[in-house]
Amino acid sequence: CRLCIAAGANVLVAGSAVYKAEDIPARIAGEPVRISDFAAPPTLREVRIAEGVEVFDFAFWKCENLYDENGFQILGDRLLSYRGAAETVRVPDGVREIGSSAFSNRGEKISAPLRVVLPEGLRKIADFAFENCETLRSISLPESLEWIGYRAFHNCENLVEANLPSGTRIDDKTFEGCSKLLDADGFRYPAVGNQKQTL
Repeated sequence: CRLCIAAGANVLVAGSAVYKAEDIPARIAGEPVRISDFAAPPTLREVRIAEGVEVFDFAFWKCENLYDENGFQILGDRLLSYRGAAETVRVPDGVREIGSSAFSNRGEKISAPLRVVLPEGLRKIADFAFENCETLRSISLPESLEWIGYRAFHNCENLVEANLPSGTRIDDKTFEGCSKLLDADGFRYPAVGNQKQTL
């Protein structure tokens, strides 16, 4: 059984051991550490995580101080969350993964973007990443993108433009509920490797 960390205002507590919130070790009492959505205190200003620590995508979404001036919360090369207000969002270079529900509307967002441009070098868009982004109209996907997860764009009802690189694999429900990506013949767009997908 892996060990979960419970958090206080300024410390992380695991069993009888107490650690500063800013320094998270890879192992505690010989067990691998994983950080879930309940683990990080909202007052956290900085976090240094040892290599090997499993960080869940929601781990720090309540930590207002960990968002940069553009509304991004990035840990290593993974974008965990976005809370900005820009109509056109350009995800920074160096991001290799968009985390689960990073742009999804959970009711805490200031606003949802109209257009998102993803950087070359991005490899993965996780499950539910843009779910319920009702204002999203356009997404620019890089050639480097290898995988888009389950319901990543679920219910993006106003999404009308999404280029899908030919080498990108998608789940069969990646674009579920994106009714404006359908053509008059009932085929789902974007095409994958020049093959249209029937619904």
